[in-house]
Amino acid sequence: MLLLPLKRIFGKFATSTIRFKIWKMRCYLELFKYIPEHIEVCWNYLLHNRDSFECNLAIITKVKNEAPYILEWIEYHKLIGVERFVIYDNESDDNLQEVLAPYIRSGEVIYRFFEGNIFQSEDKFYTDSIREYRNRFKWIALIDIDEFIVPLRKKNIMEEFDEIRKTIKKKPFTSLCINWVMYGYSGYYSKQEGLVMENYTKSDGVAVQVKSIINPRTVIQFRVHFAIHFFDLKGYNEKGNPVFRGMKSFSPQLDATVDYMRINHYYTKSYEEHKQKIMRFNKLWNLPSVFPEFDPEYLSHYNDMVMTPFLPELKKALQIIE
Repeated sequence: MLLLPLKRIFGKFATSTIRFKIWKMRCYLELFKYIPEHIEVCWNYLLHNRDSFECNLAIITKVKNEAPYILEWIEYHKLIGVERFVIYDNESDDNLQEVLAPYIRSGEVIYRFFEGNIFQSEDKFYTDSIREYRNRFKWIALIDIDEFIVPLRKKNIMEEFDEIRKTIKKKPFTSLCINWVMYGYSGYYSKQEGLVMENYTKSDGVAVQVKSIINPRTVIQFRVHFAIHFFDLKGYNEKGNPVFRGMKSFSPQLDATVDYMRINHYYTKSYEEHKQKIMRFNKLWNLPSVFPEFDPEYLSHYNDMVMTPFLPELKKALQIIE
């Protein structure tokens, strides 16, 4: 009600700016609620031996019945420089553990079994896992099994990451916020044989949502799409613009940019697989299942062949495993 007269006087953009500033003020007030966590994380940051890490870059993810897709996802990310995977299995009843066994034996995968509805405690789950591994891994990416990090100038994530950091002279560097590119059905109604990144080559372009590569020693809480860092320090996007809790700091609109790094989010795969995912999600939240009509162009308006250069090496790696 308060914003209605302001909207009439100043216009839509002004009211969205006011709404953003109010939200940001609430975030800063929330800082006081977590003062002990801020102090503890800051203290750990100052005392930790910064030359002592098990690996440079790790991914933490949660999965449920993703055995058909996890080999492609692991081998692709290994190809571009990820050294360790912490995989939380949320009561899968497929052959996931059998598929992961070689990686578990080699130490590349740290396998953890998670009982219960992981979605109902997702923020706590991520925050606790970051805290557990914060002094073991230098950098951590928290992404899902349908998300692929893509460096665009280099073939290695950390080489691209270091190039971006050279332009952002901020210490401590808390996180790099990377925009999604959303992929839909690409015209497919039913599940396809072969690689996800080869089958789904149509996207809807860049999205404002981000996922992050974080410095885990700066994080007090994680909220799925962004981290809250000690004393509310900001993250940065690839152009060096500050990002506060998943939004560009000085504007209500996040400047979505994917010139150097992106996250390909294969949101639906085929229509039938998307429908199954909606059924699982709604069951977890006790929601009625309502399905959209099949639209072959859903999130699939642009031809997008960005993954083509990675395919030969990825196929070679997968053949070695098979």
